[in-house]
Amino acid sequence: MVDASQGVEAIETGAGPLSTTHLRRSPKPGSNDRPIDVWIAQQNGGYPAPVLYTEPNGSTVEMTLDPTPAPR
Repeated sequence: MVDASQGVEAIETGAGPLSTTHLRRSPKPGSNDRPIDVWIAQQNGGYPAPVLYTEPNGSTVEMTLDPTPAPR
């Protein structure tokens, strides 16, 4: 469940600058879940760009947009 919108943010991606809505989900106390931040593009269908997972030790895994189309 999303905690709350963190607001509208302009971000740079591999596909260029995007206006996004930043959403954050925090783990439930005592769970093994990880915090997740997602920036949803306000244009082009609302795709996630990027997604950030934070591990308990503070390290992060980030998935971002790539300007290259996926192979078919």
